[in-house]
Amino acid sequence: PAPALAAAAAALAHIHHYPPADNAKPTAALTQFMGLESSDMLLVGNGASEFIDLVMRAPASPKGGFRAGPYAAAYMEYERAAKAAGREVLSPLDERFAVDGPK
Repeated sequence: PAPALAAAAAALAHIHHYPPADNAKPTAALTQFMGLESSDMLLVGNGASEFIDLVMRAPASPKGGFRAGPYAAAYMEYERAAKAAGREVLSPLDERFAVDGPK
């Protein structure tokens, strides 16, 4: 649609700006749109990598080893975030951690 193309063209002048880390504007807009009582009910981030990192570092996150299986080929951000949080990364190929239990 023409209005969407016009909006995208207008945004090109500002595309080099990274969004603010606090996400205040989108959080406020979503809170109002969803009819929520408080913006504390939302967690808005700058992509999946940020959320994966937050979960790995969260105080309530289970500590210990992390296994992003059941396959060796997985989104590598899980492994990177686990290492950054000081967690042991367990191999998805380790039979002790098979999906159907230890062998």
